[in-house]
Amino acid sequence: MNTPPNFFDFDRFKEAFTALKRSQKKSRFEHEYYSGYITIKAFEEDLQGNFSRIKNSLIQRSFKFSRLHPVLLAREGKAGYRMICIPTVQDRVVQKILISYLQQTDQLLSSETVDFSQSKKDVKKELRGTTGARRLANKLQKKHPYALKTDISAF
Repeated sequence: MNTPPNFFDFDRFKEAFTALKRSQKKSRFEHEYYSGYITIKAFEEDLQGNFSRIKNSLIQRSFKFSRLHPVLLAREGKAGYRMICIPTVQDRVVQKILISYLQQTDQLLSSETVDFSQSKKDVKKELRGTTGARRLANKLQKKHPYALKTDISAF
């Protein structure tokens, strides 16, 4: 695989995992969101093994991000539930490594926050709602073949 030196070494892997842990509440370290979900604690117990498996799959070009699993979570301090799609711990670590690499090599084009809210008056009219999101995505897709999308403001 033609990867730059130290793109995916254990130190970078451990740093990304540590950043993921810091971003989570400790109460979620052992939370199993769905059947078969590997918790943060379980992932950490075999950190070296997980690193080796992921690195080998990257070298063999067989790595694939896992399917997202929709989960209903109770709203904190509010009635009702909200649905979110939760990536695996493995996927979140790999995403953090990729983002870090792209930032360090100035290949991350934009880290802007884009809000397509219908209710906010400071959002340009042509960017409001799902139609605005689609419009912007189509425009950007003509220039750039890949995108990194996150929605972590309320999680």
